Amino acid sequence: MSPDTTSPDPNGSHPEKHAGAVDSGSQSPPENLNGSTNDASSVEKTNPRNIHGWKWAVAYSAMLSTTFLFALDNTIVANIQPAIINDFGHLELLSWIGTGFALGTMFILLWGKVYGVFNIKWVYIFNIFLFEAGSALCGAAPNMETLIIGRVISGVGGSGMYSGTLTYVSVLSNEQEKPAYLAGSTVIWGVGSVLGPVGFYVSLPVGAAFIPVYFLLFPSVDPHPTKTLAEKFRLVDWVNAVIFLAGSACLTVVLTFGGVVYPFRSGTVIALWTVTGVLLVAFIVMLKMHPLVSKENRLYPVHFFKQPTLINMQLQVFLSSGIILVGYPHPPAAISDIELTVPRP
Repeated sequence: MSPDTTSPDPNGSHPEKHAGAVDSGSQSPPENLNGSTNDASSVEKTNPRNIHGWKWAVAYSAMLSTTFLFALDNTIVANIQPAIINDFGHLELLSWIGTGFALGTMFILLWGKVYGVFNIKWVYIFNIFLFEAGSALCGAAPNMETLIIGRVISGVGGSGMYSGTLTYVSVLSNEQEKPAYLAGSTVIWGVGSVLGPVGFYVSLPVGAAFIPVYFLLFPSVDPHPTKTLAEKFRLVDWVNAVIFLAGSACLTVVLTFGGVVYPFRSGTVIALWTVTGVLLVAFIVMLKMHPLVSKENRLYPVHFFKQPTLINMQLQVFLSSGIILVGYPHPPAAISDIELTVPRP
């Protein structure tokens, strides 16, 4: 099955419907994905999918599988730390396994914008293969350094998969279906987060099993079907993306290693805090005054700051995620320390 997209009539009339195409109001959602709003009533009345029944069930299951694998990789290292230390040693690098994955997931803000510009299907498939490549590298890693690199790659691809699942569910479901499908993704995330102790290679057969689904059943959704590739690249706020990723990396490293590897008053920690602050200021200024990207195409919608409800929602997600994730690594790490330091009878 070759998915079709709809292309708008240059004269401003209704889009021409090709065979198998989805209603253009839902299949081409550039405004929703870029921060502006459409008429909610029209969204509710449209049928946002061209696949139904068992085809949609299989496609949705494939989306859930990527969420499961991302959640599994996000926390599974906490359960297999003793095995990693036994195989590779280098206890001083152990925290980089989790930190490297976290650094990769910082791409999620950029992926959200990319999904709003480029064809969702192909960006999604690219991230799936990127995640699987990182997992394969981790599974075949001969040393700790290679394992850390694989974790960073998995984090980049995994964050893109997760963002892609949320984007696909939002685009392909109406207002009545959306809560149920998003709840399913949340449940699968919870299952993947606590499963163990397995990791790395386990994602390869799962991903391979769904490859035909990704290519044959996933609808092709192009937010800007009339724009060229070069025009689409110009719609992405690459400058703020680089600033955000650099600042996030500095902040993650200083919070992870400050007071543990480096003293709080060391030059390294002070420099990281300083660079983080400078990049934060630069990020805010560029969001407000970027001369090369229009306001609606900047990396983060500044007008969200004017809506208390959205600010509160983001704050709650940030705090609750911190509460959940901060406890995962410690029990396995403590057990690993005991096994390494206390001789067995």
